[in-house]
Amino acid sequence: QIVVMHEGNVEQVGTPTQIYDEPATPFVAGFVGSANVLHGHVEAGQVHLGGLRVDGAGHLTEGEPATAYVRPHDVRVSVEGGETKATVVRRTMLGWLSQLALHLANGETIVAHVPNDDIAGVHEGDTVWVDLRNPKAFARPVADPAELAQELVTE
Repeated sequence: QIVVMHEGNVEQVGTPTQIYDEPATPFVAGFVGSANVLHGHVEAGQVHLGGLRVDGAGHLTEGEPATAYVRPHDVRVSVEGGETKATVVRRTMLGWLSQLALHLANGETIVAHVPNDDIAGVHEGDTVWVDLRNPKAFARPVADPAELAQELVTE
């Protein structure tokens, strides 16, 4: 068993597989392994991020702000079609796979880890299709207006 703690509080207790694949909180999802963090709102059981929709929010309240966490190896990239278009901003070769920085139409940039065989001939500036698998969605607390105003003043 592993115990993940944050600021003196237990966030999750479980096996390594449970903690990695089934994070109980946003902190655990972001702390254990890499993750793309996408912000939107809940609509029909999905997190809506402009034109992009991410499954996995059926347990959240309709209309509430939400955050979806998607691991880079769960971003599927194709040259022939998929859920949404993306532009390859950067491709970094990591041996048998590449790390892609992908710019989505809604303005967000995500990272994908993709086997080189799946993206032969893909270069920076090319348009590809992405599907986001195994998202973990969590309610996103609305910032306190006073705290938000203070952040704006200090920036």
